[in-house]
Amino acid sequence: MKNKSTIFNNLGHLIRADMLKEQYRLLNGKKAVGIDNVTKEVYGANLDDNINNLVKNIRHGTYKPKPGRVAEIPKEDGSKRPLVISCIEDKIVQLAVSVILNKIYEPLFLPCSYGYRPGKNCHDALRALNQAVYNYPSGAIIEIDIRKYFNKIPHKELMKILRKKISDRRFLRLIEILIIAPIKEGNKNKINSEGCPQGGLCEALHKPPYAK
Repeated sequence: MKNKSTIFNNLGHLIRADMLKEQYRLLNGKKAVGIDNVTKEVYGANLDDNINNLVKNIRHGTYKPKPGRVAEIPKEDGSKRPLVISCIEDKIVQLAVSVILNKIYEPLFLPCSYGYRPGKNCHDALRALNQAVYNYPSGAIIEIDIRKYFNKIPHKELMKILRKKISDRRFLRLIEILIIAPIKEGNKNKINSEGCPQGGLCEALHKPPYAK
């Protein structure tokens, strides 16, 4: 829906058993497992009961994600980026939320925005850039990268932005729960007070399941 003034006030009912089962089917079963060591196959052995219990917990407000396991992934510049590995059930909820949010915000993006959007990729962006600069042979191209952007996203400001389009308090609370989901550091669990670690809800939002 391209109307920027539209406010969505009843989104929680979209998270149903059939919707969550669809996210389960789209999960990559070869990905690393979370701290509970439950694989996609093991979770699926009792899928109906697991999903029904998950829906009940979400609607009753008792759903709590398990702590994410952090893996340090080497980068080309020699530094490392933290990647949060969530449990299967939490991945299902993350993807369900991302599907809903993508439906709300995807129509509002400008045509020149290519990052992690369905049906668009970096090659499309390069072709568009090539066409745009063709008539300016003496110009320059500047690449800007915000250092550790995902790790520094302020939760308060993020939720404020979401409230401009969403008035469903339960759905907003679910997003907040996913954002502040604890991270396991050593033998301790730490509440995520800043940023949206890659691999969690943040990655789900930018990389829809059908793009994996």
